[in-house]
Amino acid sequence: MDGIAFGADGRFSYVAPDSMYMLMNMSGGGGGVDLGDLGEFEVLLLGDELYVNTGYTGWFKMSVDDFGGGADALKSLRESHTPLDYQKLIESIGGEVENLGYETVDGKTITRLRVTTDFATLLDSVTDSVGGSGVDASLFPVDLSGPMTLDIMIDPETLLPYKFEAKGEFAVNGQSADFAMTFRFFNYNGPVIIPEPPADAKPFDSAFGEMFGDLNAEE
Repeated sequence: MDGIAFGADGRFSYVAPDSMYMLMNMSGGGGGVDLGDLGEFEVLLLGDELYVNTGYTGWFKMSVDDFGGGADALKSLRESHTPLDYQKLIESIGGEVENLGYETVDGKTITRLRVTTDFATLLDSVTDSVGGSGVDASLFPVDLSGPMTLDIMIDPETLLPYKFEAKGEFAVNGQSADFAMTFRFFNYNGPVIIPEPPADAKPFDSAFGEMFGDLNAEE
């Protein structure tokens, strides 16, 4: 956007019935800000226990129900065993699906399906698919009506999704912003490593003490 690139990449791992681990890294930035300085961001969900690790706080622990309005989204993320509900996403986007046939991607034969939509619909559908309640476009100072192409690559042998790509653009204060998002699915029913809970995790109410002081301290 306006000559500045930024983004995030990460890995989600799931083990039935109730374990999830996410490792995320930010990148890019501008104006003297390097998002890579934030370091790794980790989320470990074991049943109803939530562990979070950031470069500023270290590991801290809380209950999923302590997460407030985001608790339902976390539970949905855990129970669906994917960063998005694939079927729910496609149903909520609607529109015509174009079958582009077979091709080779990453050395693998896939079937490519394409849906043309707009950024507002995609953003709302992705939010809904991870357990949210959609996005209020009025909260964003951007024009979310830009065109968006959604490609779903299917393994023709298993009929499972292999890769999900969304590309398009939207406008921010008159500036055009390019957008790209990719999910890759792998190791279905394969070996998955979920870390053990960190023994040194701090309670949430003291995790930010060094940055902002003790949240429970009296003024």
